[in-house]
Parts: sequence; C-alpha cells; structure tokens
Amino acid sequence: MSIHSYLRTRLAIQQFLIGAAGGLWSPVLAQHLLGLGFTAFQITLCVACGTIANLLTSVLAGQIADRWMATERFLGLLALAAGGLLIAAWSQSSFAAVGPLLLLMAVFFMPCYPLGTSMAFRHLEDPARQFASVRIWATIGWVVGGLALTGWLRIAGAEKVGDCLLFGGVACLIMGAYSFTLPSTPPARSASGSAVAGAFRMLREPSFAALLAIFFVYQAFAYFHHPYTSIFLPTAGVDPANVSAVLTLGQIAEVGVFFVLPAVYRRLGPGKTMALGVFCWGLRYVLFAAGTPHWLMVAAVALHGPGFLFSRLAVTLYADEVCPRDIRASVQTLLSLVVDGAGMFAGALASGMALRAFTVDGVSDWRTLWLIPAAGCGAVVVALLAAFRPRKIA
Repeated sequence: MSIHSYLRTRLAIQQFLIGAAGGLWSPVLAQHLLGLGFTAFQITLCVACGTIANLLTSVLAGQIADRWMATERFLGLLALAAGGLLIAAWSQSSFAAVGPLLLLMAVFFMPCYPLGTSMAFRHLEDPARQFASVRIWATIGWVVGGLALTGWLRIAGAEKVGDCLLFGGVACLIMGAYSFTLPSTPPARSASGSAVAGAFRMLREPSFAALLAIFFVYQAFAYFHHPYTSIFLPTAGVDPANVSAVLTLGQIAEVGVFFVLPAVYRRLGPGKTMALGVFCWGLRYVLFAAGTPHWLMVAAVALHGPGFLFSRLAVTLYADEVCPRDIRASVQTLLSLVVDGAGMFAGALASGMALRAFTVDGVSDWRTLWLIPAAGCGAVVVALLAAFRPRKIA
C-alpha cells in the first residue's frame, strides 16, 4: 500500500467512526424523547441542540484548528467529551436533565464534522477527486450504526430505543481515542492574522455570500425531515422497531451516488450540481406528502442520498476550492455556522411551529407539513440557477 493510500485509509476510519456515532443516536432521538413523554416543543429543542451548538462554537473551533492546536488532538478531546455526555444523557429521563446534557454534548460533537473534513482536505492531493472515497466511509459508518441499533432493538424491544445514546456515546469514545493516532495536522502558520477574520472576508465576494444565503434558506427547509421522519414513518405503516433501519436507506443510497459525484460535479459544475441535489430533496418531501403507498414512503427515504451529496457535499467541495489554504478549517466551520447552525436552527423552529399548527387532537396533518418544505426547495432550485455564479476566489 502506498503512503497516500495509507493516509486515506486512516482518514476513512475517522470518517467511519463519526458516521457510526451519529447514525446510532441521531435518527431516532425524537422517537426516544417521545417515549419519555416530552412535548413537541421539548423534542424540537433537544433535536435542535446540534444547530444551537453550531451557532455557539463553529467559528471558534475553526480558529483553534487553523491557528492554535493540531486538528487530530482537538478532534480527540472533542469526541471524548461528547461520548461522556451522551452516556450521561442516557441515564436521565427528564427534560431538565436531558436537554442541557444534549446541548453540551453537541457543543463538543458538532465541530467534529467540519474539522474531520478540513483535515482530509489538508492531506489529500486532489480533494475534489479523492474526498468522496474518504467521505463515503462516514456514510457507511452511519448505515452500520443504524443497522446495529435496529438489531439491538429487535432483540431488546422497541422500548429500549433510548440505548441509542449509550451506544452513540461508546462510539464517540472510540473515535476520540483513535483521533490521537491520526496524521499530524498542525495549525497553519500565516502572517494573515486571524483565520476567522479571513473566513469572514470571503463574504465580500458576492458569489460566495449569495451561496451561503441561498443555502441558509435551503437548510431551513431541508431540516424539516430531521426531527419528524422517525415519527412520521410509523404512521405510514413502518414497524417502529425498524425505523432506524429504514432511515439508513438514505445513507445506503449515498454510497452509490458517491461514485458518480466527482463526474457529475465536473460535468455540471458546482451550481447545477447543487440545484440537482436540492431538487431531489424537494421530491422526497412531495412523495412524503402523498402518504401512501407504504413502499413509496420507504423509497422516498433513499432520496436523501443524491439530495445530500449533490447539495451539501457539493457546497463543501466548492468552499474548499475557493478558499485560501491557511484558513480551510475556518471556512468549513463558517459554512457549518451559517448552514448547519443558523439554517438548521431556523428549520427547527419553523418545523416545530408547523407541526403544532397542523396537529389537532394528537393527529398530525403530515401532507400539509411536507408540502411546505417541498415548495421551499423548489424556490431554492430557482435561486441557485438564477443567482449563483461560481467564481474562483483564492
């Protein structure tokens, strides 16, 4: 094995572990909280902890990795802390205890995603071509985590869904320990000053500012699926014990799409590739709105694959292409702040209000709920095609 293949393998293992950790607890968190008797608003707040954490810590995490601490050490500390807090949340049942623990956990866990990405970009010779072969392992890890949880629930019973926090915490601890063995990624030494300031200066470029604004709106609509799909699917005939496995279909579809992403990105360019992804996401909501038949609802979950890769991952690749080399982590965390932080938080609030508005006597009008983000995604496709013009910045 060549040195470059060896490095890619080590980076891929890190991606697998973070995917497995997220796939174990994130998809069924709302299902667990509903079983604890949390209200819809409390579930929304808990599920939105990741978005709140991105708002609070993303930019600081990028500055630390770009200027102050080796990324692999920073990742290790973050993952160990997140794992301990997930396990602590597993043993609690009240909103007063679970809510703060999940928020603090997210403060440590969420920066692991952009930092793992920026680390890979630092070590890959051709990120646009090679990153997909590394990032795909996060998807595989997510699938393995979701299927492992489903297997456990088939043995222990669906009422043990709260064990998702325990298993997710253990996966985080393993990732934290492994992170300290990753390739050395010291902070960049630059005369350009603050990495955070450099990332924000990119907003002076109209095309980059427009892209972040468009994807802020897009992520608000895309987030509608995250808190409520695990609650919606049982109403569409899916066995509650199988929800975690069904949700992995989106990640399984990602695996196939990964192989064509580089070719599609080169062929269509970043703007049209992103528009294709947003279209797939909107189509998913249209199918959910149909409500039946059962097989179509399950098939709609698979649209997560092309929807996520052609939109969110394409933005990640584009941002790395156009940013200065010494602020890679800060640019990725700025993207996480605006899209995964502010955008998702707006989506969490909007989806929570929509669910309350369209729920009467405990019965939710899922058709109307899903048509709202479907229309929003359609508007974003138009905005991408009309207003975004890719441009080289760095």
